[in-house]
Amino acid sequence: MKRILAFLLALTALAACSKDPEPVATTDTSGQYRGTVSVDYEDTVYDNENILVSLKEEEGGLTLMIYDIKFVPQMPLTVTVTIKGIPFYRYGDRLEFSGDNIVPYSGILPFKSRTVYGLEGVARDKELMFSLRFGDSPTRFHGSLAE
Repeated sequence: MKRILAFLLALTALAACSKDPEPVATTDTSGQYRGTVSVDYEDTVYDNENILVSLKEEEGGLTLMIYDIKFVPQMPLTVTVTIKGIPFYRYGDRLEFSGDNIVPYSGILPFKSRTVYGLEGVARDKELMFSLRFGDSPTRFHGSLAE
């Protein structure tokens, strides 16, 4: 019994002295970014500041979500827009993505009148930038990783 107790004490002491693993550098750009969405609508640019955008790398492509946005002041409510299945390429710590003719979703409903065209973007160095057209409205985002 004493041997078992001594063995358990020695094992506990060794575990307490074990070194924590070193953090591993990652190039994953998934996360939430906060920044400005600018929308060109009827010859006027509307800036939506402090907008949260999430980017998630998934097997079928990127998922981009724009949270609680009112694209133009005339919109009665804010919406959350999801764009799924965006093709992407990784070049070291740089992630580039592009897509065309993608139907976004607002909640669970397709948002066909705002089909995405000409989507191009890049994520790197804790920054995310992209541009696209929602229907006929050119839209841009520039933001930094929300910490």
